[in-house]
Amino acid sequence: MDLEYGCFINEGKDFSINTSITPKPWVNYLWNKNFLSSFAQNGQGSALCRGINNTRINLITSRMIWLVDEDKKSLWSANGIPAHEKYDDYECIHGQGYSIVKTHKNGIRTEWRVFIPENDNCEIWTIKVANTTNSKKNQKIIFAFESDIGKRQDHTSTSAWFDSERNALCGSAVLRTGSWYHHLTTGKKEQGFFTMDREFTKYDCRQAALYGPYGSKLSPDNLTINMGCTNSSCESEDIIFAIETVLKLDRGEESEINLIAGVFNNSEDIETLRKKYFQTGAIAEELSSIKRKVDNDNSGISIDTPELYYDSFYNSWLKHQLQFNSIWARVYYNGFRDLCQDTANLALLQQKQAEERLLDVLKHQYKSGFAPRAWIDGDIIDQDYSDSPVWITYAVYNIVMEDGNTDFLSISIPFLDSDDATVYEHLKRSLEYLWKERGPHGLSLIRSGDWNDMLNGAGPGGKGESVWLSMALLRSQKQFIELADIYNREEDALLVTNQHMVLEDAIETYGWDRNWYLRGYTDKGDPIGSEENNEGSIFLNPQSWSVLSGTGISDRQRLAMVSAVKHLDTDIGIKTMTPSYTSFQSNLGYISAVRPGSNVNGGIYVHASVFFIKANCVLKQNSEAWEGLNKILPFSEVRKPIMGSPFSLPNSYWGPAGGYRYREYGGSWTTGSAGWLFSVMVNDIFGLKSTWEGIELDPCLPPHWNKCSISRNFRNASYNIHFTQEEEGPCNRIKEIQINGEPFHGSVLPCEDGKKYDVFVKLVPNDWI
Repeated sequence: MDLEYGCFINEGKDFSINTSITPKPWVNYLWNKNFLSSFAQNGQGSALCRGINNTRINLITSRMIWLVDEDKKSLWSANGIPAHEKYDDYECIHGQGYSIVKTHKNGIRTEWRVFIPENDNCEIWTIKVANTTNSKKNQKIIFAFESDIGKRQDHTSTSAWFDSERNALCGSAVLRTGSWYHHLTTGKKEQGFFTMDREFTKYDCRQAALYGPYGSKLSPDNLTINMGCTNSSCESEDIIFAIETVLKLDRGEESEINLIAGVFNNSEDIETLRKKYFQTGAIAEELSSIKRKVDNDNSGISIDTPELYYDSFYNSWLKHQLQFNSIWARVYYNGFRDLCQDTANLALLQQKQAEERLLDVLKHQYKSGFAPRAWIDGDIIDQDYSDSPVWITYAVYNIVMEDGNTDFLSISIPFLDSDDATVYEHLKRSLEYLWKERGPHGLSLIRSGDWNDMLNGAGPGGKGESVWLSMALLRSQKQFIELADIYNREEDALLVTNQHMVLEDAIETYGWDRNWYLRGYTDKGDPIGSEENNEGSIFLNPQSWSVLSGTGISDRQRLAMVSAVKHLDTDIGIKTMTPSYTSFQSNLGYISAVRPGSNVNGGIYVHASVFFIKANCVLKQNSEAWEGLNKILPFSEVRKPIMGSPFSLPNSYWGPAGGYRYREYGGSWTTGSAGWLFSVMVNDIFGLKSTWEGIELDPCLPPHWNKCSISRNFRNASYNIHFTQEEEGPCNRIKEIQINGEPFHGSVLPCEDGKKYDVFVKLVPNDWI
């Protein structure tokens, strides 16, 4: 499966990149629950460690491996950079849990692998160096990474040195809290180290000693002059961890070196890691364990369709991306709504993990029912956003329906500002809070942003309203009513049922705008997303969510979706809104200040696109659903020439108003789109809906998928479900089901503990089509 610059290999589990000069850095993420690294195709990227209250130690800001031919006095890198360097051979393999960079230059072949162990706060580097010439080589190697230790505010407490007893470079700085001009501290230090499984020849701790005052990693002035390190320590300057060693290689000989880069509390931590990993076979076994864990995390659901690229992506990388987001949210902050959505979708794949992660999220909810936007470094970030509480229901609902019992609702977990309460109480209070937070039209208040962060000027005065959030609340109310009935809370169910009818009436009375639904109202009562607006006259989300929430008359839903396609669809995906804002409007906020065509100002925002795909499935618009899905895939034909990494779903693409940036990728990896796309494929395309009674079949398959299948674990039973649709047109009616060779009548599949089900489903067009 060749694409520009590379291809999926190893049954799609790995991606091979054939050049270090990709259009943008193609980044892989490596992580465990407390340590995270980004690793581009040339080894560049960062690494950080998460401590108590999400305080961060930014250990690595870039990685380099330089090679020096001592005989010829020549210097080059094993990274495949700088760009003008010519290599005899180059390959980067991004795997799930590791990355490898291979180079061949000046008769030296290198293979550099980096991964993060399952439970330790470090990166493990292994490099194999081989002499491919017919003569002996004296090969000097310098391993290095720049660090942000001590850069949090200034360098007044920065220090780095060589610990000869532990054969390690160490660096530290006093950890301070508050704004940059504050000096609040407990005396605790952020500390990092770099160690190797052989003796150092030389080292450097001071960046300027290696680079000189004006050099850089791509032009290390002093290293170029000295052809090696200088044994420098560091005080109150930028730190670099640079280790030098020399290999004497006979022709054809290969040598292997292992290194550990990590954080530590005391020097014994370094010794512990050295003893653990610098013994024969320990690193290989740890990497094998990581691969087994990834395989296990990705097990439970797999698909087999005519779309081979998509199968490779969905069965491996998309799941991996979902796992990543469910642990690390958006990397540099932990978003409440982000984690709720990610864990909700993770419940389909790894239910117990989803439960654990959601319980941690709920600890950040207030007793009032309000939930903050995010938290980072121990600080709660409220930002006056309105939508965080609405996502709790979705996450809890998915977990309960996957499990088939209400035990999760009874688990006790504290509020951020109060004592423990059950998960059900957390859920109930979120809806009570949102019900109180309604404006002049009876619609949900938007405050300083809802799902759309950039509409931060619409409602800070407490009167602006969000039609989208009203729809999202409507959907949450429906899910809550079902949960309350199951949990024997009939009074709660009746109360929310009455509120649901009132809210739906408000949406239909004040949210409809002749041909589509409004986005909302400003504090002054001016409509957003109306035909009367010269810019931002239609937004995508209200049209999709009119379907997802089930509000209103079906004719309105369909007209809204038709209007969305008419005004928003493009050859590379559907825009979030149009026309893009071109000048700042204080009653809207940041959305009107960013560049037209970017992000939510007329860009192809993938998160919203997946909502639209799901809505098309609900309406049984099979071709439209597949067309929308195919357009947003990172390796789609409409993406060519491919700019961003084909193995991770991006946050967005630049829209038509973006000028020369049109079609370019937004950020990769950190997006809730991955989880939503994963669940839409299971729940809506294949139509395996998790209900209280069991899996209900309600597929919406692309018409050209004559045969396809999905494997699914559910409540300790396993299903292999095969679909055939041999007639033309959308086939949404189930004509025949066979289970384990016997005819089956009904749409909810049987579910017995430990049982395996081979299910064959024949689909035909609906009678009325």
